[in-house]
This record gives sequence, C-alpha cells and structure tokens, in this order.
Amino acid sequence: MRSSYSITLLALLLVACTIPPDKTIDQKLSESRSPAERKEILRLACLNEAEWPVRMRKPIPYGHLASHSRQEQLQRNPEVRHMKTLCRHIDELTSGDTGEKQTPRTLANMCAAQVAAKKQNTGSGWAEHAERIAKICEEMTGHDL
Repeated sequence: MRSSYSITLLALLLVACTIPPDKTIDQKLSESRSPAERKEILRLACLNEAEWPVRMRKPIPYGHLASHSRQEQLQRNPEVRHMKTLCRHIDELTSGDTGEKQTPRTLANMCAAQVAAKKQNTGSGWAEHAERIAKICEEMTGHDL
C-alpha cells in the first residue's frame, strides 16, 4: 500500500515538473499566424492584466458561486473597470466600426497614466504588472509610452 502511494506521488511530481510555464506575451505574439490572431492575443492579455489586482488580493471560493463572486469583485473595483474600459477602447481602434473613436495617441497617453499609477503601488508584482500593461498598450496602440 505504501509503495503504491509513493509511486503515485512520484508520478504526480514528475508530471508537475514537466508542465511548461505560461508563455510570455512576446512568445505568443511571435507564434501568431494572422493579424486577427495577434489582435485577439493582445485583447485577452489586456483584459487579463486588468483583473490582476483582484486576482492577487484574495482567493475566490470554490463551488457554484465562484464565478459570481469573481464578477462581483471585479465590478466593485474601479481600477479594474477603468482598465477594462481602456482595453476595449484600444481594441476598437482596429475594428471596422465608424463610430467615434479616440486617437491611438490619446489612448497611449491614457495607458501611460495607468502605468504610472500602477508603478506607484508598492509590493510584490506591481512593477512587473505595470511593465506588462505598458508592453500590451504599446503593441495595441502602436505608440511608445
């Protein structure tokens, strides 16, 4: 009995060691095959980074209400709402809609303000989070921050 437990544990450890780490945004973009795929990679990366502070603050409970709890946390957080709105505005730059759009430079300036605000936060991971947002914004707007 103890031997099979050890073998199972060893097998799980080996599998865990062979799972590759998540790819960086640069790796994903270099592997993209079309402009539409590239746009989708950037859109999702931006929206995921917008949720970063909430994901890091407190765990979401398991169970049937977990997705509902996540939504409530995201909706109550003005920082997340503002960043997601900015992501959507930047994504609209390349859509075919003829409605009113902000200029890429204006959106890049808004991103730069967000990045500057995030760099003011101290603690684990905030500097890297700000760098990821800057990279995504630069790629999406075509302007350096």
